[in-house]
Amino acid sequence: MSDCWQEHYISYQMNARAHRFLDYLNGYNLKFGHYTAAEAAKVRPLMVQYYGLMYKGDFLYEQAQRMGSSTITDHSWKHEMIELIKGYAAWDDGVAHLVDELERYYVLEGRIMLGELELTQEVFAEVCDIRSLVVNGLTRVLNNIKGVPTDDELFHVLRPLAGFLDMIDDFESYAEDVAQDCFNSLRLLVRMHGVDQARVTAREFLSGRLAEAVARIRRAPRHTVLGVYQVLLLGKENVAPVRAVLRVLPTRVLAALAEKLVRLYFAIPAEIPAPLPERTPAPALA
Repeated sequence: MSDCWQEHYISYQMNARAHRFLDYLNGYNLKFGHYTAAEAAKVRPLMVQYYGLMYKGDFLYEQAQRMGSSTITDHSWKHEMIELIKGYAAWDDGVAHLVDELERYYVLEGRIMLGELELTQEVFAEVCDIRSLVVNGLTRVLNNIKGVPTDDELFHVLRPLAGFLDMIDDFESYAEDVAQDCFNSLRLLVRMHGVDQARVTAREFLSGRLAEAVARIRRAPRHTVLGVYQVLLLGKENVAPVRAVLRVLPTRVLAALAEKLVRLYFAIPAEIPAPLPERTPAPALA
């Protein structure tokens, strides 16, 4: 255990949020590295601390936004996250990139919320795309600990579905996010398209994420399509007999079945929260 870990500080609130998020993910990060239950138990403290630090960063940047700034001076969340990962000898260029992208997401979110950056369709797509990377950071760390190569093509295929789930999560937290004046993709759609069109454009976004995911599955190599089943589609059916059947199916059949399952499991909700009017932030003075 690294000596510096004794100095890390995560509040009760951040710790609780980390546990809730891990329960929501239901072992998603662990499936890439084929972790057993015993192996998962050993890295559970790491996973809680990692996401606790992620929420610590989120809290610090939200505090700064309430003070009118998209940047912070307290970067302890990032320094502690790096120390944590290096303590497990799991730091590499891929992990470093994803930690930097998490920081870039926080800054971009703040600039959007404060009106420092014009909210265009391109900016909206960028912030949603970066947010879909968040869970990949810990996945890569866990793969490094286990000594399992990371399948970047699998990350690429799953990324649109992560974006899909992020927006679904925003629907569930919409009322709370409005009350606390926090980032929420539905709020951004209201600012761009108005109250009347926000739900229409939200459904279009979700439909586009599904279409992109399906297109990526169709183009993916066989081992990546099998990976989609392993980490996302099989659930409780992820047992040896089922995996054996999948391994003998032609790639074209595997991809076609995966497409059907994705469209079944990732259904666009019939009900989307009724949007509230948004005040467009005044552009920041130069």
